Amino acid sequence: MNDFALDQPRKTGVFLFEDHKIARASFLCQTTAGKISTRAFLIFLEQKGWLASATEIERQAIQAGRNFSRLRFPPE
Repeated sequence: MNDFALDQPRKTGVFLFEDHKIARASFLCQTTAGKISTRAFLIFLEQKGWLASATEIERQAIQAGRNFSRLRFPPE
């Protein structure tokens, strides 16, 4: 992330995370980059019609032992 932030010319990017500790970490992103949780990304894909059910994928992941972040992007 540090290298990304220092690159010139600036790039557009998204940091995808699944861990609450990363989500709440106080690091700055360039104005051309953002942080998004796996859950929020799945919801975005569903809203675009590119994914049948974000909830079903989340359910399967939780059954397999994964822990999804409850953070939302964009924030409500």
